[in-house]
Amino acid sequence: MSEGFRQNLLSKGVPESKIRIIPNWADPEFVQPGCRDPELRERWGRDKFLAVYSGGLTHNSNLEPVLQAAGILRDEPFQFVIIGEGVKKQKLEEMARVQQLKSVSFMPFQPLARYPKVLCAADINLVTLRRESATASVPSKIFKMMASGQPVLAIVPPESEIARLVEAARCGFVAGTDQPEQVAEMLRYASTHRDEIAQMGRRGRSYLE
Repeated sequence: MSEGFRQNLLSKGVPESKIRIIPNWADPEFVQPGCRDPELRERWGRDKFLAVYSGGLTHNSNLEPVLQAAGILRDEPFQFVIIGEGVKKQKLEEMARVQQLKSVSFMPFQPLARYPKVLCAADINLVTLRRESATASVPSKIFKMMASGQPVLAIVPPESEIARLVEAARCGFVAGTDQPEQVAEMLRYASTHRDEIAQMGRRGRSYLE
């Protein structure tokens, strides 16, 4: 449960004494920094700056700004990999096809044992949520991203708990939910400041530990 969810319950009259916050977490032994798979990296683009989203493609996800950013960056050395399934997958695939986003590829969910390698293969991992969902939700996958030692780009409202977590850990960037230009600019910055984002990744791991 998140603090936002707690506040929602309080506003509905649930006694404070009956509410306990149990934060999400990740096993730092399961996801270890440096577990990059050369085969994955080769397949996705060794010479590209690789942004990876792995998760449900549901109504709560907010991947449209990512595809719009891919359009802005279409002539630059970026690759976007979207891993997952859900009710919005077909719509997102159609959006990428219509806009001829050759730098965007879709993959099904990967086996659990391969998940750490997926996170480590990315130059930056993406977490996205709709504004309506972000205020009361902190998905556990962000802690797995932090465990990987790779930086995070959170596309969420700046007042959300996810944004506050990223800022507290200093492990990445926060972009607004409807600002693809900001997403593109942050990716450009990240791609040209490799030492800085490597430090972000290390700080995320340290914060988790």
